Amino acid sequence: MKVLVCVARLGIGGTQLNAIDLASALQHRGHEVAVVAPAPGPLATNVADRGVRLILLDQQPAHPLSGRTAWKLGRVAAAEGADLVHAWSTPTSLEAFFGAHVLHGVPLLASIMSMVVPERFPKSVPLIVGTRFLEEQARARARPAPVFLIEPPVDTDRDHPGVEARDFLQHDSLLPDCLRIVIVSRLDFAMKLEGLERLVDATAELAHEFRIQLIIVGGGPAQATLQQRADMVNSHLGQRAVLLMGPMVDPGPAYAAADVVVGMGGSILRGMAFGKPAVVVGEAGFSAIVSPSTSDYFLRNGFWGVGQSSDETTTLLAQLRTLLEDPDRRTQLGGFGRQLVLQHYNLSSAAAMLESIYQTVVYDAAHRSGALEVSRTMTWVVGFKAKSRTTRAVRRIRSTIASPAGA
Repeated sequence: MKVLVCVARLGIGGTQLNAIDLASALQHRGHEVAVVAPAPGPLATNVADRGVRLILLDQQPAHPLSGRTAWKLGRVAAAEGADLVHAWSTPTSLEAFFGAHVLHGVPLLASIMSMVVPERFPKSVPLIVGTRFLEEQARARARPAPVFLIEPPVDTDRDHPGVEARDFLQHDSLLPDCLRIVIVSRLDFAMKLEGLERLVDATAELAHEFRIQLIIVGGGPAQATLQQRADMVNSHLGQRAVLLMGPMVDPGPAYAAADVVVGMGGSILRGMAFGKPAVVVGEAGFSAIVSPSTSDYFLRNGFWGVGQSSDETTTLLAQLRTLLEDPDRRTQLGGFGRQLVLQHYNLSSAAAMLESIYQTVVYDAAHRSGALEVSRTMTWVVGFKAKSRTTRAVRRIRSTIASPAGA
C-alpha cells in the first residue's frame, strides 16, 4: 500500500512525532510510506533517521488552512499514485480533504489527537482519535464514516529506563546532586502556559525544602513570558532552580535524568516509558499523579484534565512534595507507569492496528464526500480561518508585551 502521511509542520511537537513514528513502523511492515510537510523543520532529521522518504511542498503557509498547500498536496497525491492520504491535525486534514480527496478522489484518513474534535469536521472522512472519551463523543454524532481509537504511541524500544543521561548531565547549567523535575512541552499560551507557570511557582516553594531543579525542555511563543517568571524565581532563591533549555529533537536524555516527570499527552507518556513517576498537568489548576487510583481516568480521558481554578498551585505542590520526599514511592510509581505504557501505548501494537485501519479505509469506497458536505465544510473553514487570524493577533500582542525589550 502506498501511503502519504501529512503533517502541518516539521517543528518539534507530539503530533508530528507520533506521525513519524507510525510512518516508520508501517514502512517496516512492508508498506511504501512518505511523510509530506509544507516546509523543512527540525524533525526532518527524525524522518531521515528512520529511513522514511520526505516530500516537501516548498510552501510555508502564513496561516493554517492554506489553499495553496491544499492544491500542492493534491498534486503530490495524484502524482505519487497514493492509495491513501493519512493527515494529522484538523488544519492538515482539511487541506487534504479539499486538495487530495475532493479534487483527486484519494481516500483520506484523519488523525486528530487534540482534546477536542471539531463538531463540523467532515462526517464522511474516517477519523482516528486518541482517547476513549473522544471516540464516544465522535461516534455519538452519527458519522457515516468510522471512528477509530489509537492512543498516542510510544516507541518503548527507544524510550526505556536504560537510556544513558551522563552526557546530558554535563550541561553547565544543571545543578549537581539534586532532585530533578523535568517537563518536555511546547511553550504555548493556549493550554500550556498556565500549567507551566504553576509548576514554576511550585518549584519556588519546594526549593526551600529540597535541593531541586526544574528543567523545562521546549520552545514556543510563550517562552519569553515563562523565562521572565523563571528569572524572578531564580533571583529570589539565589540559584538556578528553574532552567529553560530550549527545544531538543531527542529529549530522551532529559527524561532519563529526571526524578519526576511532569506534562500532558504524549509528552508525559514518553516520560513514563523511562520508568519515571509522573504528574499530569492540565488547565484551570488540574494536576494528578499517575497511579493505580487515577489510571482509569487517564485511560478514558487522555493524560490531561480541567480543574476548577487557574490560580491553584497548592495541589500540585503537595503532589510533587509526596514524590520528592519518598524515593520508594517514586520507584513504585515509575514501574507502574512503564507497565501502563507497555500495555496500552506501545508503538508496535499501534502500528498493527493502524495497518488494519488503512486496509478498511482503502477498500471501503463508500466514504466519499458529496457536494453538500463540501459546501458546508468550505463555509466552516472560512469561519475557522477568520477566528485563527484573530487568535494570532492576540498572541502577537501578548508576546510583545511580555518581551523585556518591547520588540
